[in-house]
Amino acid sequence: MASSCLWRGKRVLVTGGTGFIGANLLRRLLAEGAHVSALIRHAESAWRLKSILHEIDILPGDISRPEDVENAVTASRPGVIFHLATARSIEAVENLPLFISTNVLGASNLILSAKRAGIKAVVYTGSQLEYGHSASAHVETDRLSPYTLHGVTKAAATMSFQGVARQIGFPVVILRLFHVYGPWESPQRFIPTLIAAALKGETVAMTEKGFRRDYIYIDDVIEALLIAARRPDLKGEVFNIASGRQVLNEEVAAIVERCIGKEIDSTCGAYAAHLTDTGFRVADIRKARSVLGWEPKVDLDSGIKATIDWLSPARNYPDRAGLISKYGLRA
Repeated sequence: MASSCLWRGKRVLVTGGTGFIGANLLRRLLAEGAHVSALIRHAESAWRLKSILHEIDILPGDISRPEDVENAVTASRPGVIFHLATARSIEAVENLPLFISTNVLGASNLILSAKRAGIKAVVYTGSQLEYGHSASAHVETDRLSPYTLHGVTKAAATMSFQGVARQIGFPVVILRLFHVYGPWESPQRFIPTLIAAALKGETVAMTEKGFRRDYIYIDDVIEALLIAARRPDLKGEVFNIASGRQVLNEEVAAIVERCIGKEIDSTCGAYAAHLTDTGFRVADIRKARSVLGWEPKVDLDSGIKATIDWLSPARNYPDRAGLISKYGLRA
């Protein structure tokens, strides 16, 4: 675990702090004693942060607006920036401007403001969707061949960061995240959907059998972010952050059933497969192990158990009531 003394009093700026990963990162940084600022576009999106808002310097603004990013960097005076902001929208051509403005122009705005401010370390969260489909484990040197708007624009941002790293030594480390799960995940995602269905006794529409994913628990991701922030010397380097193990969707459902002690009523094939669904999806994580000294600590069974415990209506976790209602559970 990262030592608290490394973060105590350190000034940090986080973009995308209201999201699933951001909410976990902000809590960890506060626990480590960091002085945290967050660029937040909409106040109503900060429901995950309600109990800790008073501990964070909230900087209103949009990552796609250069003046907002410049103001946030100037006001927060960070030593480290965690760039988590990303577009979350339907994969429709009509939403291409949103993906470009948030993912691509947002990265450009951050690069320019960070360069002007002389920021010492930037960590950017890329996506496994920057890769295409493959019959072998994804390695960081694979040719990028994204097939979604999200993947295309995240790849463009990654290449922008790498380009300025090569050209001017920009101190950015890129973490290419696979399927992250755990507390604060959005309820429409696969694992939360299974958990909620099991707890409520409802039916889940499943894809056809045979689709696989590489899941990584949120605490392992947060640890990777903190480690990467201490390695600005790795200018432009990309690291897969995953478990290195692929799991069938039906295996995940079986784990949830074992943990809760209830069978999940599911209809196989009732849920249409997405472009991102594939029968083979796994990351090679040897580079993260050897260069960053990072490796996942939480296996899928343990992570799902921890997520179920966190979601249990009987537990009283701060800020979680809104999420519980989104899951359709009673707090």
